[in-house]
Amino acid sequence: MIGCLPMTALMRAAGKQSALPREKTLQAFQMDRLPKKIRALPPTLCEGSFLSRAECLLAFGNPGSGKNAPVCGIGHELVQRGHTVLFRRARPSRRIQESRLW
Repeated sequence: MIGCLPMTALMRAAGKQSALPREKTLQAFQMDRLPKKIRALPPTLCEGSFLSRAECLLAFGNPGSGKNAPVCGIGHELVQRGHTVLFRRARPSRRIQESRLW
């Protein structure tokens, strides 16, 4: 389990601007849903070292496979550590939908 830091007013404002769903935290997520080799990643990603390299966190998988919850949880942890986060869901383009490539 990843520890929580005290929430300040500035952090609450940053959390609202991030567009992260409030209920999707790492504490609320069942880590055993993740494949074994992936379970070790959230604590490392919560450290935020990828941010200094200007890298983004992207998650790929089938609809309903549980990508948003851990990504949002990591985002909440980063906000609590003072980082700026912006969460966006990817929407398939109309062209992809029409070509039925899924």
